Amino acid sequence: MLADRESQPLMIAGVAFDLYAGLFTPSEVASFCGVKRPVIDTMATRGLIVASRRERLTHRPLFSFRDVFKVRMMRSLAPVGVGLGDSSSMADEAKTKKMPESEAMMDDLAQIADAPATKGEWMWAMARSVERGKPLLIYAYATRAQKKWQFDMHIESAGVDRPTEPPCFGWETAHVYVPVGNIFIAVYIECKKSLGLTMDLGT
Repeated sequence: MLADRESQPLMIAGVAFDLYAGLFTPSEVASFCGVKRPVIDTMATRGLIVASRRERLTHRPLFSFRDVFKVRMMRSLAPVGVGLGDSSSMADEAKTKKMPESEAMMDDLAQIADAPATKGEWMWAMARSVERGKPLLIYAYATRAQKKWQFDMHIESAGVDRPTEPPCFGWETAHVYVPVGNIFIAVYIECKKSLGLTMDLGT
C-alpha cells in the first residue's frame, strides 16, 4: 500500500499506482467524475463509497481509484436515463438534506456499479494492459429483473475491437451496454495525470 499522497507512487506489478489506496480527495473525485462536491459527500455519508484512509494532518478523507471508477460508472449511465445527470439539482438537494428521490436513484446506481467496482481483480489486469499499450476489451450488459439489476461483464483479449459475447440473459431482454474498459481507461489516465505520473501509456 502507498504510505502517503505526498509520496511519489511507485509502479506496482506493472501498474502505475495502487488502485485500492486512498489517494484522491472528495473534490478530486467530483472533478474526475463531473459531479458536484456535495454529491460525493452524500455518497460517502450513505456508504456508497468508502474512504480508504484520511490525511494525517487534516483528517480529510481520501478515496481510491476504485471509488473514482464507481462514481464515474454511475455518471456514465446518465445518457440512458439511469445515471447521475449534471447533478446540480442533486447538489442543491444535498445541501437541504431533502433528497429521497435522489437517494433512491443513487442506491439503484450503486447496485449496478458495485459489480465491476468491487468484484474480482480484473482492474489490475486492465491497468497492466493499458500500461503495455494493449488494453483488454472489457464491457458489460445490464438489465433490471425482479426489482434487481443484473450485470453481466465480459473480458476479451487485447486487439479485439468489438464485443463477441451475448448477454447471459439473452438478446430478447431489454438491456444497457456499458463500455467498462473505456470508462476505466479515461479514469486511469485522469488519476495518473493528477498524481504527476508520466502519461506515456504506450498508445
